[in-house]
Amino acid sequence: MLTNATEINLEEIKLGKLAQQKGKLTVVKKLAEMMEDDYSKSMISLTALAREKSITIPNSLNHASEADYKELNNVPVSNFDLKYCDMMVNGHKVAIAMFEKDSTELNNPDIKQWAIATLPTLRKHLAHSILARAACEKIK
Repeated sequence: MLTNATEINLEEIKLGKLAQQKGKLTVVKKLAEMMEDDYSKSMISLTALAREKSITIPNSLNHASEADYKELNNVPVSNFDLKYCDMMVNGHKVAIAMFEKDSTELNNPDIKQWAIATLPTLRKHLAHSILARAACEKIK
């Protein structure tokens, strides 16, 4: 669970930085800033929990996350905002499903509690991503 969460955090931070640089719409830039900030904070608590549990977590993007970054970085500027928002909506739906499953199935109470505590932020991110995507679609 912590390894998957770390991979999500690292990807969201890197994609958020990219979207702050390449995004055109203010709503997309604000979404990206929120993602970078929230996932950076999440990394602090996740890293502490992993250290406490003697769990080794990754410190760089995995192959799939690198591919996602390259794909987004290569999107034409005219489609960048919508593509980023689509990635955020889809990614957060997957993350929420994973965290919901883990919050009921994990045996370790500390990791289980961390997953439960993270869910409201993931749901907030999904809601903001849906709103940002709707703003992008209005412009198209």
